[in-house]
Amino acid sequence: MQDSGFTQNWVAAFNESSPIAFTRFYETFRPEVLLWVKRRLGKKQGAEDLVNDIFHKMFDLKAQFETLKNITNYLWTVVRRMCRDYLKKQETPVKNMDDVQEYYQRIENRAIWNAETMETAKAIHCIAMERLAPQSKEIFIMSFIRQMRNKEIAAVLGISEKTVENHINIALKKLKKECKKNGGRMYFIELLFPVLWGQLTSL
Repeated sequence: MQDSGFTQNWVAAFNESSPIAFTRFYETFRPEVLLWVKRRLGKKQGAEDLVNDIFHKMFDLKAQFETLKNITNYLWTVVRRMCRDYLKKQETPVKNMDDVQEYYQRIENRAIWNAETMETAKAIHCIAMERLAPQSKEIFIMSFIRQMRNKEIAAVLGISEKTVENHINIALKKLKKECKKNGGRMYFIELLFPVLWGQLTSL
């Protein structure tokens, strides 16, 4: 089946700060946003970094969107405003080379942070979706993406709360093991999944 990108079906998950929805949103709209930003900036450098900042701004939102049109309209509002602000800052003369070096170091640090955060979000999704047994996978999604309580999960699946807890512990241990293998970048999980971070660090 052909991938249809970020559609109306993903809006609710985006509102719930789902990393999977964020990834789908980023991959769907980034090419068009990047093309627009490059045209707006002309020969000025920094289009890639500015685009990353734009999507980071969108991911930090606490707004609740009802339709795909609402979220795309807001995206382009953010794109236009941040391009305008970026070009305005470029008009301010840099006083010395130390300021130049500091400026580009900040840009580089933001780009690295954004890239690694997105990569880690995808990695967490892959671990949960590909390495867990079907029931553990289902319970993981209910617990950490839908944020359901163990009692609610048990009622939906017709199993005991103890069984739910066991499946969650299995998922957490596999996830912690994989993150250690992936360079130990556990601090990204703290940013992406605060509840999950607390569970992992207590193991």
